[in-house]
This record gives sequence, C-alpha cells and structure tokens, in this order.
Amino acid sequence: MIKLLPTEKFTITTHLRPDRVEDKLSNFVDPYKIIRFSFPFAPPPDKPYEGTIGNSLFKIQRFSRYKKRNSLPVIEGTISPHERGSLINVTIKPNKIFQFFMSVFPFFYISICMVVGLSFLLHGDNDARSIGILLLLSPLWMAIVSFFIIKSFKSDLQKDKSFLLEIFK
Repeated sequence: MIKLLPTEKFTITTHLRPDRVEDKLSNFVDPYKIIRFSFPFAPPPDKPYEGTIGNSLFKIQRFSRYKKRNSLPVIEGTISPHERGSLINVTIKPNKIFQFFMSVFPFFYISICMVVGLSFLLHGDNDARSIGILLLLSPLWMAIVSFFIIKSFKSDLQKDKSFLLEIFK
C-alpha cells in the first residue's frame, strides 16, 4: 500500500540515563502554548521546539514562524532504560488536523469536480463544456498541490529526525 502521509519510526540508543535524556531534551523544548505570537523580524525563540516531556514520554513539535503549526510533524517518543544508557523509541507523524485535511479534502474536492465537470460537459452549451473540461482537469492540479505539500512535510520530518539524532549521538 502506498503511504500518502509519511510516518517515521526509529530507535535511538544513547549512553545517557533516562532522566538525563529528559533533561537534555528539555533544553530544546518550551512548554506548549495554545497561542504563540511572533513578529516576522523578531529574534528566533530560545528553544526551537514546544511540547511536553515527563514520565519517560515526550510529545514535541518544532516551532516555526513561517509555517502553520498544523503542517509541522509531531514527534512522540518513549524513553526506557537499556543496559548502560537509554533506548528512545521515536515516532514522527503528521498532526491530526493535517492528516484529516490531506486525507479527506483532496478526495472530496476531486469527487465534486468530477461530478460538476461531467454534468457541464454532457448537458451544457459550448461555454459550459469548456468549464466542464477545466473542472475535469482540476483534480490534476489538486494532485500536484498535494504532492508538494507532502514533499514539504517529508522535508520537515527529516529535519526533526536529524535534530534528534544529533543531540543524542
């Protein structure tokens, strides 16, 4: 099956104890805020991520002034003791709102365009037929837009994965 929305699962083994892993991760994570104001030319935040860390679990998301929070990957993980260090099981996945949007909206949009486009094409005059052809071609544009949105998401996913691998190597 083709994965439309990428999800990445990986494990990091580190020499740090679980409590030290939480401490090190919290150096880069601010508490989650519902509303965060930032000005375009303001200095970047001290900590690049926001979320919760505790009880050997974490759920964080990168902070960005340029992208909506809903389009950035969510990083969830568990920290468990392992021999002389810790084992960090990480899952990076899309935000639930982003998942819903990318799963439902393209299919809804494509089905509406197909129905309206076919009705214009079959039951209309010349002007309506040309509109029908445009509506029948519009799902192609939706597929192209979806491709670039997913490509951008995969890029963000790789940035987050690289960040985690870098701080715990």
